[in-house]
This record gives sequence, structure tokens and C-alpha cells, in this order.
Amino acid sequence: MRVFQLLFYLVAFIIAFFDFKNLRICNAHVILFAVSGFIAALPSCANDFFIRIFSAFAMFFLTYALYRRCGGIGGGDVKLCAATALVLGFSKASCCILAACVLAIVYGLFLHYRKIPESVQERRNKIPFGSFLCPVSILLIGQA
Repeated sequence: MRVFQLLFYLVAFIIAFFDFKNLRICNAHVILFAVSGFIAALPSCANDFFIRIFSAFAMFFLTYALYRRCGGIGGGDVKLCAATALVLGFSKASCCILAACVLAIVYGLFLHYRKIPESVQERRNKIPFGSFLCPVSILLIGQA
């Protein structure tokens, strides 16, 4: 199990780095994130297994609805939120997403007040949400 936890840490770091640099999250990375994290935090019983599967679907549909309604996050972030719910369960994934939102807001405020934007287009820069979601999920899977 320790090998899968280290693999989860490595994949989360890769996702965070590439999302920060390119604003893209690869589907293969999300699948590897979900599988390695799920095995690293293996559910203790079949009931917990089905709860995690259900929570992954619920988190996917909640974030997808937000994505369709507001357009604030990308499709890769939606899939990453579902993978996080599969790994951590619904309650820890909700805390993880909330903490990632707070970190993203702080980062956005830092970018906004670092210098005065010359144009409105510069104010609408995208913030890589997966880069904040992955480190928080690393912290929370360590507590599982």
C-alpha cells in the first residue's frame, strides 16, 4: 500500500505542476490519480467502497453543474474533483475542495493586487484549480 501512496503523491505533484504551467489536466493522469489514491486509502468494507463510488459520482455531477452554470472551472478540474471524492470520500473531498477554493482565492487576490492590470483581459486570467486541489488532497490522504 505504501508504494501506491507514493505513486499517488507523485501523480498529484505532476498534475499540480502541469496544471499550473499549461492549464491542462490530462485524463490519464486523473485516472492514475484515482486508482493509486483509491488503493492507497483502501476502503475497509464493501459499504465504504460503495459510498466512495457514490460520492465520486455525486461530486462529479455537482462540479459539472457548476462548470455548466458558471464556467469557472474546466473539465479537467471536474474530473479531478470526482477522483478526489473517490479517494477521500465525500466529506473529506468537500473539505478538500473548500480548502483548495480558499487557496485559489488567496492566489487570485495576490495576482490581482501584485500589480495594477492594464486591461480587463488581464484581470480575467485563468487560475489553475488543480494546482491547489492536489496538495490539499495529499495532506488529507496522509490523515486517512
